[in-house]
Amino acid sequence: MTSDVSLPTQNPLHSIPSLNHQSSTQSQLDHTNVNYNDFDNEYPAQESMEDQPNQDLVIEQCTFQRNTVRLPPDIAFQVHLMSQLNDHRGNDLNMFNEITSCIKKHAVHHDVDFTTLQILSRTQLVDLLTKYYWLRFLKPNLRTITLSNGTLATMTVFDIKALLLAFLNDPLKMREENFASNYDIFTGKAKTPTSTVDEIHTGSLWELARRQYCGDNPDAFACGLACFYDKTNVDVFGSLACAPFICIPTFMNKDCRNDDSNYMVLGYVPNLGYGKGTAQLQTSLMKLQDEHTCLSLITNQIKKIHDDGGFWTTVMGRRVCVKVWIHLIAGDTLGHNTLVGHFNGGNPKYIY
Repeated sequence: MTSDVSLPTQNPLHSIPSLNHQSSTQSQLDHTNVNYNDFDNEYPAQESMEDQPNQDLVIEQCTFQRNTVRLPPDIAFQVHLMSQLNDHRGNDLNMFNEITSCIKKHAVHHDVDFTTLQILSRTQLVDLLTKYYWLRFLKPNLRTITLSNGTLATMTVFDIKALLLAFLNDPLKMREENFASNYDIFTGKAKTPTSTVDEIHTGSLWELARRQYCGDNPDAFACGLACFYDKTNVDVFGSLACAPFICIPTFMNKDCRNDDSNYMVLGYVPNLGYGKGTAQLQTSLMKLQDEHTCLSLITNQIKKIHDDGGFWTTVMGRRVCVKVWIHLIAGDTLGHNTLVGHFNGGNPKYIY
């Protein structure tokens, strides 16, 4: 008997029917891509005890017989897919259901012919989408920094203006329900006077900052940034440790500011002390200056936007000149000390 589906023999799972098939009726398994007449064929049973020469011996064998079941094409595909997913550690078990649902959706509703499907690698697919959707601005720039001891460090920096344009021109983010309550995004002021300290624009420093950067310009769009800076560790050795500089516009409400999908990563400061050992020749001032040199690649972009008088774009159908500044930076004590040049201990030269 010839088989329509070639099954590998190194893994017994390739020859085992799915649990859904074993627990379902023939009508429930009916599908246009399946020939269950072949799947339900009766195969010769094992040799009965009456045919055995010695009735005193009880020969027991495993009920599983390799390559004795002809799997339908769709079941064979799903077994193969499950086997491939199981070869990779840490996969979510729901990935199998999501992949099969995605394939069925495109095959049934979008008429995708998988026999002529153009298969691309992950890199090729990303490059293709980047080209057609003009997404080059999302690619970070790798900048090499010469540290005070002569060594080199690679700093990952994103284009801040491009990120802000993508955010401000996104209709899914720029919606009225995402903005802070009682806030007019085009004037940067409260819609009605209030004495309640709630959102960022109700703080005592907001009006001072708005007046400083926007003044009375009717086209000025106040885009203060609430930033976060702190070191994060993703391994126990420190080689992958870095300090991300993250921001979100201050006009977003509290729920949106707690949603990480709204965050913009402006850059990553690498672990500048990795590989130097305990006997470092750099002073605390030198190490602090190295970190500020890396941070300047981010902050200088914001300074340039300010020096250029902002940039013009369209926000919710209205032409505005975006004024950008850092309104606040959240973090722990170590992160704040690094930003303001404060040293723990004796007589610090710079407190705040």
